[in-house]
Amino acid sequence: MAEKKETEFWNAFSGKHRLGSKRVPVFQVTNRVVALNDQRKLARSDAMETLMRAVLGQIREDRGERLAGLVYVMYALERGHPEPLYIGIAEARGQGDALSRNITAPGFFGRWGYSRYYHMGDLSQAVIHGPGRPKYARWADELFESDDPPTLRRDVYFWCGPISELDLDQAKTASLKQYEKKLITSAAFAYPQLLNVHGRNGAPRRVPRQG
Repeated sequence: MAEKKETEFWNAFSGKHRLGSKRVPVFQVTNRVVALNDQRKLARSDAMETLMRAVLGQIREDRGERLAGLVYVMYALERGHPEPLYIGIAEARGQGDALSRNITAPGFFGRWGYSRYYHMGDLSQAVIHGPGRPKYARWADELFESDDPPTLRRDVYFWCGPISELDLDQAKTASLKQYEKKLITSAAFAYPQLLNVHGRNGAPRRVPRQG
């Protein structure tokens, strides 16, 4: 019963935002083979870029007055239901009152940029050149069955959306970072294979993929 209670926040979040309904691919794929961009890195899908730009635009227009930032979820589908693979945030505010460069800089792209220390950059390093940083070696093992050509084990989708100060209040969290941790903990109780390492707060640990 305790674990059922722990999963309620994730279930409510997933239902509210209708994860899985639009099925925006993370990558530009053909038969699960991921295309490479002109930098020879894993290419984001056009639909993923359109969604992220729209959400980043909302936050820039808001100037951090109402919106605390965004939450993103990388997920797969299991029997038609969204199975979260990774959950993260990009906060609206950086140092002082300035908007964060994760929100304003095109290359940072809400943490999904192609440079080192950003998701697509580090994952590309792990998949194409290997093994890369340990975090992204785990991503590569979970997501890809082959690196030449880079071929997904299953379809991988993306969702992101703005989180308001009202959302934080309703969740009884004081910051977007606390909101993220609560979401990760809840999702990890329901899906122990969630790739997030930090923020699990007692949820079962992920078991490394075998083979």
